[in-house]
Amino acid sequence: MKEKVLILGAGYAGSVVANILAREFRNKIAKEELEITILDKSDININQGGFTFIPFELYTPEEITRPRKKLISPRVKTFFGKEGEVTAVDLKNKEVTVKSDKKYGYDYLVIAMGC
Repeated sequence: MKEKVLILGAGYAGSVVANILAREFRNKIAKEELEITILDKSDININQGGFTFIPFELYTPEEITRPRKKLISPRVKTFFGKEGEVTAVDLKNKEVTVKSDKKYGYDYLVIAMGC
Protein backbone atom coordinates (compact mmCIF):
# COMPACT_ATOMS: atom_id res chain seq x y z
CA MET A 1 0.00 0.00 0.00
CA LYS A 2 1.30 3.44 -0.96
CA GLU A 3 1.99 5.88 1.88
CA LYS A 4 0.89 9.47 1.28
CA VAL A 5 2.48 12.65 2.54
CA LEU A 6 0.37 15.77 2.08
CA ILE A 7 1.95 19.21 2.46
CA LEU A 8 -0.27 22.26 2.85
CA GLY A 9 1.53 25.37 1.63
CA ALA A 10 4.17 25.67 -1.09
CA GLY A 11 6.02 28.65 0.37
CA TYR A 12 9.56 28.41 1.69
CA ALA A 13 8.89 25.84 4.44
CA GLY A 14 6.53 23.64 2.41
CA SER A 15 8.81 23.61 -0.63
CA VAL A 16 11.89 22.78 1.44
CA VAL A 17 10.11 19.93 3.23
CA ALA A 18 8.76 18.57 -0.08
CA ASN A 19 12.18 18.71 -1.75
CA ILE A 20 14.01 17.10 1.17
CA LEU A 21 11.44 14.29 1.39
CA ALA A 22 11.56 13.79 -2.39
CA ARG A 23 15.35 13.49 -2.29
CA GLU A 24 15.55 11.27 0.81
CA PHE A 25 12.77 8.92 -0.33
CA ARG A 26 13.38 8.96 -4.08
CA ASN A 27 13.67 5.16 -4.18
CA LYS A 28 10.32 4.68 -2.44
CA ILE A 29 8.74 7.21 -4.81
CA ALA A 30 10.22 5.40 -7.82
CA LYS A 31 8.84 2.09 -6.52
CA GLU A 32 5.47 3.80 -6.00
CA GLU A 33 5.58 3.03 -2.29
CA LEU A 34 5.35 6.73 -1.36
CA GLU A 35 3.54 9.72 -2.81
CA ILE A 36 4.26 13.33 -1.85
CA THR A 37 1.69 15.99 -2.71
CA ILE A 38 1.84 19.72 -2.08
CA LEU A 39 -1.15 22.08 -2.17
CA ASP A 40 -1.25 25.87 -2.43
CA LYS A 41 -3.66 28.44 -3.79
CA SER A 42 -0.88 30.27 -5.66
CA ASP A 43 1.55 28.87 -8.23
CA ILE A 44 3.87 31.89 -7.94
CA ASN A 45 6.74 32.03 -5.45
CA ILE A 46 7.88 35.41 -4.13
CA ASN A 47 11.33 35.69 -2.58
CA GLN A 48 10.32 37.93 0.31
CA GLY A 49 13.95 38.73 1.12
CA GLY A 50 14.01 40.63 -2.17
CA PHE A 51 11.43 43.14 -0.91
CA THR A 52 14.23 45.05 0.85
CA PHE A 53 16.00 45.67 -2.43
CA ILE A 54 13.03 46.86 -4.51
CA PRO A 55 12.88 50.41 -3.04
CA PHE A 56 16.55 50.88 -3.94
CA GLU A 57 15.91 49.61 -7.48
CA LEU A 58 18.38 46.76 -7.04
CA TYR A 59 15.63 44.26 -7.98
CA THR A 60 12.30 44.55 -9.73
CA PRO A 61 9.20 42.64 -8.57
CA GLU A 62 9.60 40.38 -11.62
CA GLU A 63 13.10 39.42 -10.52
CA ILE A 64 11.94 38.11 -7.14
CA THR A 65 9.03 36.02 -8.46
CA ARG A 66 9.06 32.68 -10.24
CA PRO A 67 6.76 29.72 -10.85
CA ARG A 68 6.67 27.33 -7.89
CA LYS A 69 6.91 24.32 -10.21
CA LYS A 70 10.50 25.38 -10.97
CA LEU A 71 11.37 25.20 -7.26
CA ILE A 72 9.67 21.93 -6.34
CA SER A 73 11.04 18.51 -7.27
CA PRO A 74 9.30 16.78 -10.19
CA ARG A 75 8.90 13.78 -7.84
CA VAL A 76 6.32 15.84 -5.90
CA LYS A 77 2.74 16.12 -7.14
CA THR A 78 1.67 19.78 -7.14
CA PHE A 79 -1.80 21.28 -7.16
CA PHE A 80 -2.43 25.03 -7.31
CA GLY A 81 -5.45 27.32 -7.66
CA LYS A 82 -8.85 25.75 -6.93
CA GLU A 83 -7.21 22.31 -6.82
CA GLY A 84 -4.77 23.46 -4.14
CA GLU A 85 -6.59 26.08 -2.05
CA VAL A 86 -7.38 24.39 1.26
CA THR A 87 -10.87 24.97 2.65
CA ALA A 88 -11.09 22.24 5.32
CA VAL A 89 -8.85 19.86 7.23
CA ASP A 90 -10.46 16.76 8.76
CA LEU A 91 -7.83 15.35 11.11
CA LYS A 92 -10.09 12.53 12.31
CA ASN A 93 -10.59 11.12 8.80
CA LYS A 94 -7.14 12.21 7.52
CA GLU A 95 -8.65 14.18 4.68
CA VAL A 96 -8.18 17.70 3.26
CA THR A 97 -10.78 19.45 1.10
CA VAL A 98 -9.87 22.15 -1.43
CA LYS A 99 -11.89 24.92 -3.10
CA SER A 100 -12.85 22.68 -6.05
CA ASP A 101 -14.38 20.25 -3.49
CA LYS A 102 -11.75 17.64 -4.30
CA LYS A 103 -10.56 15.68 -1.27
CA TYR A 104 -7.00 14.52 -0.60
CA GLY A 105 -6.27 11.69 1.82
CA TYR A 106 -2.99 11.35 3.66
CA ASP A 107 -0.97 9.25 6.10
CA TYR A 108 1.29 12.14 7.10
CA LEU A 109 0.30 15.81 7.08
CA VAL A 110 2.63 18.81 7.05
CA ILE A 111 1.01 22.19 7.65
CA ALA A 112 3.26 24.95 6.31
CA MET A 113 0.77 27.65 5.47
CA GLY A 114 2.81 30.57 6.80
CA CYS A 115 1.42 33.24 9.04
